[in-house]
Order: sequence, then structure tokens, then C-alpha cells
Amino acid sequence: MISANFQRLARTIAVGSLVTATVIGCQQPKPPSLGPEWEPGHYRDSLIRAVPLDSLHALYRAMLTADDAKAIERQIVCEGSRLNYLYGGYIATTAINRMRDTLWHPQDRDALERMDAKLAGGMGGVGARNCPMPRDRPPAPDSLNVFPPFKRKKP
Repeated sequence: MISANFQRLARTIAVGSLVTATVIGCQQPKPPSLGPEWEPGHYRDSLIRAVPLDSLHALYRAMLTADDAKAIERQIVCEGSRLNYLYGGYIATTAINRMRDTLWHPQDRDALERMDAKLAGGMGGVGARNCPMPRDRPPAPDSLNVFPPFKRKKP
């Protein structure tokens, strides 16, 4: 018969081995540095380029010559809201801002002044009834709605 001390010692060794094996097995090796091309900013940039802006671009261009520019402006707000819903606030807003940077041409100056005059006084209300979200598709994850932290430039 095995003595009680030996059983206690065997149990202690068994538990110690199990704990050691678990700790060693749970430790993940540190991932190798993948370089600057794998930084989170590169992922965001890829997502920003994937936002489909054709319909929004067409609405902006149509607003230049439209008789009722305020109605088109309401459609633009709705389309922007849909893009925010589907692709996330940060991703869609950045994509829209990039698109707007290249939207107007120098030869559009007179048309822009006429459009600004038509848009004076506000566009009216936009609500859920006249601006429905595409509920058949899931909204963007919360991580795409958060703007990245501000990085200060080193002097």
C-alpha cells in the first residue's frame, strides 16, 4: 500500500505539472513585427477606398444645375447617413471628404455661386420617414465609427 505522504507528494507533482503545462501552453509567442505597411492606418485607408461614392458624387454634380437644389441637398444628407450606417462614421466621413476635395472644377465657379444662392436659408428637415436606412444590411461595427486618436507631430 502506498503511504499517505507519497500520495500527497504525487498529487502535488501532478498538479504542479498540470499548472506548468497550462501556463506554458497559454503563453503566446510575441508576433513578429510586420512593418509599417501593416499599421492600422493602412487598414482604414483600404476601407475608405472601398466606400461606393458614385451615387453621392452624381448627386453633388446634379445639384450644380438643379432648379431645386434644396431637394437634392436633402438626398445628399440621406445618402451620407446611409453610408455612415453601412460603413461607419469615420470611414464614410473620410471617404466623403476625400471625394469632395476633388468634386468641383475651376470652370464650375459660376455654377457654384448660383447653387449657393439657391441653397440660402436652409434645406428643411430630414427624418427617418423620408430617409430610411437599409435595414436589410447590418450596420457597421462600432470600431469603424470611432475616429482614431489624434497624433501630435513631433517638433
